[in-house]
Amino acid sequence: MRVLDVSARLSALVAFAVAAHGQAAPRSAKTILRDFDRVAMPSMSDGSDPESVRRFRDAIDAGCTRKAELAAELQRCHPDHARLPAVLAIRWAGMTNALGKAAAVAQEVEALLQQQGLRDDVRTQAVLALARARLAVPTCTNEARLEAIEQAMALDGGRDHADFTAACLVDFVEQHVADPTTQRALLETAVRHWPDNAYGGRPARRWLHVLGMLGTPFVDQLPAEKRDWFTVAAADAPEFTVVQVWTGWIANDGVDEQIEALLALRREFGTSVRLLGLLNGDLEDRLPAAQAAGVDWPQTDIRDPEPMTCPFGAPKSRLYFVLDRDLTIAGVVGHAAAVPARLHQLRSAVVR
Repeated sequence: MRVLDVSARLSALVAFAVAAHGQAAPRSAKTILRDFDRVAMPSMSDGSDPESVRRFRDAIDAGCTRKAELAAELQRCHPDHARLPAVLAIRWAGMTNALGKAAAVAQEVEALLQQQGLRDDVRTQAVLALARARLAVPTCTNEARLEAIEQAMALDGGRDHADFTAACLVDFVEQHVADPTTQRALLETAVRHWPDNAYGGRPARRWLHVLGMLGTPFVDQLPAEKRDWFTVAAADAPEFTVVQVWTGWIANDGVDEQIEALLALRREFGTSVRLLGLLNGDLEDRLPAAQAAGVDWPQTDIRDPEPMTCPFGAPKSRLYFVLDRDLTIAGVVGHAAAVPARLHQLRSAVVR
């Protein structure tokens, strides 16, 4: 009993000293985690109209912001708590994916990884977070992105770790790699490393299938009923034609970012590039939203047996074909921001 009395007295003295310096005593881990677990995160929007989507995004942002604050508090006040790695993972994911703070996450975890004596389980989550954050930082180099992914691949983890790392590598190829030789090499690595993984080998094989179309006339890949449309729309082709293929029009799925990248592409290359679009679904339902968002290039619908998959066998909901002046497929990427790199590569090859 005497030991307990001494411990209680010491706790009281610490609390008194903290209060005397104008600081609140640290909250208990139980209280912090109770608040963390009570943060409500919406699972879906209650409508597709702009106001419903705005409310949904605001709720996501508010929830992620609060969870990030509470995770930081737990890390600061209770660095040895068993739940800290999982809570930090949620903090970093929310900041990267919802709050647009990938650069801050990269900076935070890079500093954390330099600390001596860092817990192994926290280090693991930091390495994984760095791989995902660097993918989302526009100014990050591909060398730095691949370095972070390779560090994640070197970790000894379970299925969740394999899923996460496999997705990072395939997403890296889709979003940032434009050179077909490099694309193939990395995708083949994914197939070897995670042959049956839903985020690794399987989508990698589908991407390799699409890359197999390189060097073929794009018109040959179209359904017969769309070939006349393409022939007319692509007549008098300029130096490059970029064909945007979207599965659908999902207001909160980064479509605005893709459109801005395409508009920036057109500003950079001017009349040297022509944009065409294929939408998988009912064009009359989707075209008004596309036009309202800034799409003013020709569009047509293209049906796929599986309405929630991308046509041409691609694993994601969007795809961009780069065609040369002969309308032959000269590149395929999964993000509009990667298209300019392929155009510059093709120009450089011609110059050489």
